[in-house]
Amino acid sequence: MGQLLLTALTAKKSLDLDYYRLQEYEDEDGDYALYRTAEEVAADGKVSTRDSCQRRINARCGGLLEIRQGRADFLHQSVQDFLLTREMNDYVLRESEPNFKVNSSILKTYVYSFRKSIYKSTWVPPEEHALWSEGLAYANDALDEDTDTALTLLDGVEDIYREISTYRETFLGRVLSNEHDFHCKMFRAGVDRYVSLKLKEDPAHFDQVSESPLLTAMKTYPWSQGQIGIVRQLLESVTDPNRGRRQTPWAFFLQLTCQSEDAHHFTMALQSSLFSEFIRRGSRVEVKILLNHEVGLPYTRHRMDLGLPITHFLLALFRYDNTHRLPRECIHALEDFADSNIELIPLEIAEGLPLLQHYLNLLADKPLEPGRTRFLAQVIRKLFTKWKPSGSDLTVLTPSILEAFPGATGIMLSNMISSPESTEKYRSHQFQAKRPHGSEEADMCARKRRVHDRGC
Repeated sequence: MGQLLLTALTAKKSLDLDYYRLQEYEDEDGDYALYRTAEEVAADGKVSTRDSCQRRINARCGGLLEIRQGRADFLHQSVQDFLLTREMNDYVLRESEPNFKVNSSILKTYVYSFRKSIYKSTWVPPEEHALWSEGLAYANDALDEDTDTALTLLDGVEDIYREISTYRETFLGRVLSNEHDFHCKMFRAGVDRYVSLKLKEDPAHFDQVSESPLLTAMKTYPWSQGQIGIVRQLLESVTDPNRGRRQTPWAFFLQLTCQSEDAHHFTMALQSSLFSEFIRRGSRVEVKILLNHEVGLPYTRHRMDLGLPITHFLLALFRYDNTHRLPRECIHALEDFADSNIELIPLEIAEGLPLLQHYLNLLADKPLEPGRTRFLAQVIRKLFTKWKPSGSDLTVLTPSILEAFPGATGIMLSNMISSPESTEKYRSHQFQAKRPHGSEEADMCARKRRVHDRGC
């Protein structure tokens, strides 16, 4: 009973009755998932064995588990909550076999089911890809429980993908991407423990002819912590972030993080210091990368269709609304960009003035949180103190700065790029432009009234 309940508690979702039936094979042969013969695999799945498994579940866990549409699930959510309490969880563990590794056991059932589903097949159908992706949800926990067993299971499935690829190459005369599909599944599931172990054995294990593994690893939406770990591990290996056929991983990373519709990837990259990691691993900060106008960037001169990596990063700081919640990470990444190639920064800022002015104007159109105002002011202050572009007329930004940052903050920033006299001149002009018609006469009447009141 203990193993059945522990499996149901650990499952990411209710499991098919077949998975509980397959667990019974483990008592006879712990290596059944990979080494059961092809004939046995093909003949498996008789209705009688499913019925007997259902009777055993009802006899051992009646009132706790029930079979609904061929799946074993808890009778009610309150049953699961009760079994998850510390006292009952300890009881379930005591009732299980001492060496029972629940995640490894579930992973074995998925490996066996995958082998059975593609028996005598020359390709992996989409539904079986989905089946294996579902099983990979248990891979990291299985590697924590029993590294050797889980590694053997995952290597076995990789061999299956590789054999199918070889078979199709021999008879159809072309190389297919089954092995590449296996790596994609591992990356998408965030099985960073497996990636780490394989990279230690062979840094080129995930290399592909068609695409950089680093680029493959980043093409997963949305990112998880496991996927972030895989990207870092690939960067730490010999993977070159500047190598790519159509697009380099470095260019894809910048476009994904800095030019997406939402800030999910940008935020995760900041929190995990991925910008700094890419720079430390030799990413070329002097190469200009295409700016994506589909996310609201204005079309300007032709040369602004390309921008240095720091331009992408700066524009993301202004575009996304939540960047001020990670001020330390943003400033740290900004300084890493600058330190990597500081002589290019003033030139790039000068070329990016139209885009910077565009985003300052957008900020003026909507009220900002005080924290965001302070953060963006800090970014601008750092830009024009440490990397003030020489030979550029920065006074064109004065109106936009004073509109975006009203009050003392705007005056301070404006004084950094122009003289205090010119700032005050513009503010006076701005104030006069905003005064309603006839305000001069009203001011004169008010002054006369104050003089009269003092005289009285």
